[in-house]
Amino acid sequence: MNKEKMKHMLLTFVQTAYITLFIQAVVSAFFIYYLYVLDILPGSLVAVAGLVLAVLWLMAFIIQLKSKKISFRSILSRLISIIISVLLIIGCSYVKRTDKSIETIGNDKYETVVYSVVVLQDSQIKDIKELANKKVNLNVSINNSFSTKAKKNLDSQVNGIAWTFSPDYMSLSDSLYNKECDAIVINEAYRGIIEETHPEFDNETRVIYTIDVAKNVTESAKNITNGVFNIYISGIDTAGPIGTVSRSDVNMILSVNMNTHEILMTSIPRDMYVKLRSFDAYDKLTHSGIYGIDETVGTIEDFLDISINYYVRVNFSSLITLVDAIGGIDVYSDQELNLGGYHYDLGMNHMNGEQALRFARERHSYESGDLHRTQNQQDVLTAIIEKMASFKTITNYDDVLTAVEGAFNTNMPSDDIKSIAKHQVENMTSWNIRHQYVTGNGTKMYGLYSMPNSYLYTTIPDENAVNSCKQAIDQVLQ
Repeated sequence: MNKEKMKHMLLTFVQTAYITLFIQAVVSAFFIYYLYVLDILPGSLVAVAGLVLAVLWLMAFIIQLKSKKISFRSILSRLISIIISVLLIIGCSYVKRTDKSIETIGNDKYETVVYSVVVLQDSQIKDIKELANKKVNLNVSINNSFSTKAKKNLDSQVNGIAWTFSPDYMSLSDSLYNKECDAIVINEAYRGIIEETHPEFDNETRVIYTIDVAKNVTESAKNITNGVFNIYISGIDTAGPIGTVSRSDVNMILSVNMNTHEILMTSIPRDMYVKLRSFDAYDKLTHSGIYGIDETVGTIEDFLDISINYYVRVNFSSLITLVDAIGGIDVYSDQELNLGGYHYDLGMNHMNGEQALRFARERHSYESGDLHRTQNQQDVLTAIIEKMASFKTITNYDDVLTAVEGAFNTNMPSDDIKSIAKHQVENMTSWNIRHQYVTGNGTKMYGLYSMPNSYLYTTIPDENAVNSCKQAIDQVLQ
């Protein structure tokens, strides 16, 4: 090999070294910047990461540019530099995605009120255009502004609808069954209520059109004070989009003390007899969700005499996705069960998403009914929290992040989410999780606000249990 060719190769080698070192430096800088913006890791760890990356770059610089000839060490150093750059690019994408996910799930400001145009199963009507000159019944006595928007939507698409109006959802559904009208328009949040008097409503009717009406969430977050706060967890009675207004089937308060690393879970049965804040009327707690998350939060605050800092909303389909993404959970069952084709042993059971959902919803298999269901719900949530903190879940980061993005939404500001995560990373202390339940006595009641003309199962609160739960929450937050 002649001298000129050797010179050319060496020059090319040096120029390539400049490029690889430049890329490594730029990608390292971006990675540290994204970690800083994410603001979950303590500043000291970010500084250490920056120092390590700087040392790696300096070592590569010395080996690659100080070498006067091409050597195995210089080539290996360049290869390592390229690998580091690729890994850092991947790391940047994960950090950015994490930050975007936190921004997405936090600062919840909207709900969706879903209205459906419903006909009987044997109706000849297949499309809303066929409703021209037909009788369509609508309830406008509750959530009137949203009902009006749904009506306007239909009027803009179909001419000549003969509108009739019912004072409540009982008479609305009855008008369809009695063929006093050709179709009804229902707020989907009331479907479960209709099924309490018409159990086969889903099978006996068809939805031919849906209308989504946006609803602003006015319940603002109350920032964390001294590291103690309450989070309301609402498990809504629906599948599909997480922001859909629906009954609050699961009602749980997490009282968190970040100073003592203590969490107290307080469950309230869905059928608890409570006073709705906005209507100054009594109803079942589950019905408060029909009027939006604001109403449920306010009602529980009054009921337990507490301040709720944040809410988290979860629906049934998102629970399945999340549990499957973390590889299932281990939950204890205090009796042998057979639910929906699944068998549960007495003792610990490894459950996938569908199994966990069925276990969390079951009440008929237990003597204490809804009270036992709330206990199971707390056990499922505890198992999810513990599994989310495990090493295996962390290594399955991408799937878990995808599941979390659609699993829930919250009004907790993204900065507060990051602050809580940062606190946990800094302390790495296990949490002491305790459980309690608001109890009461079941009875049939007539004249509840949402269904005034029906007898419905209701739980009358035990005042001693309510006061005991209040005191326990106060103690945790001290």
